[in-house]
Amino acid sequence: MKKTLFITSFIVLIGMLLIGCGGGGGGDDFGSGNITNNISGTDTTVSTKISSAKTYINNGTTSSYSQALTELQALENDPNFSPTPEQKNIVKTGIKYCQIKLESAQVTDSSTSAYFEQIISNANGTPVPDDTYFLLAACYSAQEKTSDAVTIMETMTKQGTTIVNSNYSYDSEFGIGTYGDAHAFLALLYYTEGNTTKAAEQKALAESKGVSNLGSTYLSNFGDIGL
Repeated sequence: MKKTLFITSFIVLIGMLLIGCGGGGGGDDFGSGNITNNISGTDTTVSTKISSAKTYINNGTTSSYSQALTELQALENDPNFSPTPEQKNIVKTGIKYCQIKLESAQVTDSSTSAYFEQIISNANGTPVPDDTYFLLAACYSAQEKTSDAVTIMETMTKQGTTIVNSNYSYDSEFGIGTYGDAHAFLALLYYTEGNTTKAAEQKALAESKGVSNLGSTYLSNFGDIGL
């Protein structure tokens, strides 16, 4: 019974943590809605616009996610920009992440997971952001496809080392989390699958590497189950 309640609350937790509080109702999650960073809309290089989008995302408000989405969609749709294949993967991932934060895309929808699946399957050897794997795993978890979530987290390999290795380092393009957070997430997934040994190993790695508020929230769930 305790495990069933834990799994149910965990599935709900994943969606809540990804979309945050407030959501896409037009108001900002924090502050007055004024963008504090003076980012020029006339920048024409791909790398600069990606950087601008990341800065907007880091502001963490509804309006800043909208601004980031505008920047990234320009890179995808405007013929004046020619992103490299790797940059295209970053742009596509960022677009869907912003849509999730704005609640125009839902992690529980198969169309959202299919979007991330396509980025990975079409990569053809081009590096795929770690964020793509993390977000896809979160979708699978929210869709109660825990085994698929575990598999995709275990294959997150942009840095050449998989997450099951203690030397793994999660390289987040959009500040979604730290590598400690990734270990904490995988620990919860393993526990949900019933693999308490691997769950304990990943939990210990998360604690040793350090976690953000996201990872702390994941780890706090273990307090009720004695792991």
